[in-house]
Amino acid sequence: MIRIPLPLQLLGICAVVLFGGKLMPLVMVRSIFTFSVIFKTFLMALLPFLIFSYVSSGILSLRKNAPLILAVILGLVCVSNFIVGMTSYGLCGLAMPFLAQQGVKFASMQSMWTIEPYFSFNLPTFIRSEQALILAVVVGILLTWYPIKACESFISRLKGYVDFLIRRVLLPFLPIYVCGFLLKIQGEGLLQQVLGDYSLTFIGMIVLHWSFLCIWYLVSQAGNFSLMREKLLNALPSYMTALSTMSSTAAIPVTLNSAEKNGVHEGLSHVAIPILANVHLLGDAVSIPLLALVTKSIFTGEFPGLIEYFWFLGYFVVSMLAVAGIPGGGIMVMIPVLESMFHFSPDMISLITALYLMQDPFGTAANVMGDGALVIMAEKITRRFKLID
Repeated sequence: MIRIPLPLQLLGICAVVLFGGKLMPLVMVRSIFTFSVIFKTFLMALLPFLIFSYVSSGILSLRKNAPLILAVILGLVCVSNFIVGMTSYGLCGLAMPFLAQQGVKFASMQSMWTIEPYFSFNLPTFIRSEQALILAVVVGILLTWYPIKACESFISRLKGYVDFLIRRVLLPFLPIYVCGFLLKIQGEGLLQQVLGDYSLTFIGMIVLHWSFLCIWYLVSQAGNFSLMREKLLNALPSYMTALSTMSSTAAIPVTLNSAEKNGVHEGLSHVAIPILANVHLLGDAVSIPLLALVTKSIFTGEFPGLIEYFWFLGYFVVSMLAVAGIPGGGIMVMIPVLESMFHFSPDMISLITALYLMQDPFGTAANVMGDGALVIMAEKITRRFKLID
């Protein structure tokens, strides 16, 4: 059977809900919505294990290199994600009158929502997501200094189990999860207005992706435009690969080949690019803040202040270390932050998840191509400080 790409599945779900949702009986709508609620419960229970296994194994992949190289790479990642996120906030604030014109109407319609699941339950939480992230960093660094094969084997097996659950169990049912919440929104007559309000946002995302890619490659070449163009063209195959596979991990061989064409130190690229594929998310640093700000403005009529957004961005930068190149992983990791800091409702979470996944091929492609720029910067820094030969 031909596998339909996830964004096309979600576009199909939106079309079905938009044009046929009102024809569905209430019992069917509530049944699908109940599945969505249960799906989210299991997803949130799995999230700490995903974060721990992927972050710790990513750090362990740098075993043959000094912790200073890890610090350089992660430092560049955090700086890149932070600058892109702050710029997105400023540009979004300027463009918000055009991006979210229906905020007052949506705020007044929220009280009309009445569809509820048939039942719900909570699973016990042994460790919170942010605690799992801190633990993963500590364990990963300690194991690079004091190797314990049993611990490394456990982390590797845990990563394999989590990866299997995400890719083989959760992701195949993701469209149904989104469908349940979209049916709830559509049942109150909101879906058509919501999708219409995001058209300019999608265009703005792609423009910002390429703007930052050009800037980052220009910075990596110290302002030399001809070299920037050469490096961009060498990295373009990685962009197209990630665009079609929707996976940073799947694009790693092509990204490595692009780095080789760009003259990056072989040993450094073999270590850095797999790590960057997991944690450097230039595209997500545009998409998630932009979608979060627009969604909050549309549903509540409020735009976060600078201090509030600064804290959100801090959590975002740290949380992005945990998404591990999984399709849709960026928004999954950010769900608890959106709920706690921006007070997102389940309907807002489902909507931003659907919108994020629709743009995910372009965001993933920007992530991967951005890795090529960052590994060039990392090489120049590590050479300057004589961390590599």
